[in-house]
Amino acid sequence: MAYNGVYPMIYPQYQPYPVQQSQGINWVQGRTAAQSFTVPAGQSAILMDSDAPYVYKKETAMDGRPLPMEVYKLVKEEETKKQDDAKNYVRVDQIDDLILDKIEDIVKDEVERRLSELSFKPTRKVKNSEE
Repeated sequence: MAYNGVYPMIYPQYQPYPVQQSQGINWVQGRTAAQSFTVPAGQSAILMDSDAPYVYKKETAMDGRPLPMEVYKLVKEEETKKQDDAKNYVRVDQIDDLILDKIEDIVKDEVERRLSELSFKPTRKVKNSEE
C-alpha cells in the first residue's frame, strides 16, 4: 500500500515506569548486603536484617538513581515502663495523708528558716574612743 511515496511517521509512545511498592519484606544479612540489594527503578524495598535488629528502606528514583538508604533500629518496648507509671499515681485514701505530710514539711522548713534568722549571734562590743 503506497501513500504516494510518503509513509506516515510512527513515533513510539512514551510510557513512564509505574511506581510500585515492594511486595513484602526481604531478608538480608547485614548492612553491606542491604546496600548491595538491587531495587528496580522507581521502586522501594523493605529489608530486614537477619543478623541484627535493623530494618532498611531502600528506594530508587524514576531514572534508576539510588536514593539514600534509611536505617531503623528495632527496640522492644518494655512492660516495666507501664508499671513505673503506676507508681506515680495515688489512691484516694492516701491523698489526705500526703497533703498533710507536705504541709508539715513546708511549715517545718519555714519555722527553721525564721528561727535561724532570729537566733542570738554574739557580737563584739566596740569601745567608744570618746571614753
